[in-house]
Amino acid sequence: DRLHRYAATWALSALRVPAALPRLALRIFDAEPAIASLALEVLEGYRNAPDFEWVMAGVRDLLRRGDDFQRLRAVLAASELKDREALPALIDLLGTRPKELAEDAHRALIEITKQDLGASDRRWRAWVSDNEAVPRTRWLIDGLRALDTATRITQMVQDATRP
Repeated sequence: DRLHRYAATWALSALRVPAALPRLALRIFDAEPAIASLALEVLEGYRNAPDFEWVMAGVRDLLRRGDDFQRLRAVLAASELKDREALPALIDLLGTRPKELAEDAHRALIEITKQDLGASDRRWRAWVSDNEAVPRTRWLIDGLRALDTATRITQMVQDATRP
């Protein structure tokens, strides 16, 4: 039930059981938004686990092949976990339906890159091609330089208050 799924997900944040990573990844797609959100927070702590890249590859696959619910959750996961490898799949979603999915993919692209190139997949592909070898730290600095002062302050506050 919901309480057990939440408690098990929370316990994995304290216990750090790398063997449970595949099951933890399933919680990203839990029907209960609070459990899915918690799973993303907990997954961040498993970034150095051996199977983490395998989990992220599965998330990227669902960006391309999942149903609408799975793709929406996969977009959120790519955004929250700042998965730069998901950029091509996110770009592919910019012109898709439902509109909410395309908008969430656009927000994820902005979150990961700190750039806002609009909804043009052509512009995003060109930017990724030009910047794929550039460290993400440089993207963040460039993004902060591009923003007006009010937006830059808001962005810094949001990033500083995230767990």
